[in-house]
Amino acid sequence: MPGTVEWSVLLTIVSAIILTVGITGGVLIRVFTWIYAESNNLRADLGRLRTEVSQTYVTLEAQKIIKEAIDERGDHLEAAVNGLSAAVDRLSEKQDRSIAELVKVLTARLVGVD
Repeated sequence: MPGTVEWSVLLTIVSAIILTVGITGGVLIRVFTWIYAESNNLRADLGRLRTEVSQTYVTLEAQKIIKEAIDERGDHLEAAVNGLSAAVDRLSEKQDRSIAELVKVLTARLVGVD
């Protein structure tokens, strides 16, 4: 009969469609599974890299804190050196005065004795 479709042809067409959808679906599932596994691997690698970087390298923020601490300590050291220098100068002046007084006393005794 013209214009009618035989069951075998219809079954072949439906089977081809189902097979195509099945293969495509399987491939898509496999692709999504692969992408999920790779993203998990990348996430784990990133975590390991972050740990390694935090243990090995100093961050910019830490460098800034260290620089400020060194600058602050340098200011304290400079103030300490200046204070020590002033104390040594005062001590030298006292010694000079003491020696001058000792020389005066000795000279007066020597002159008075002779």
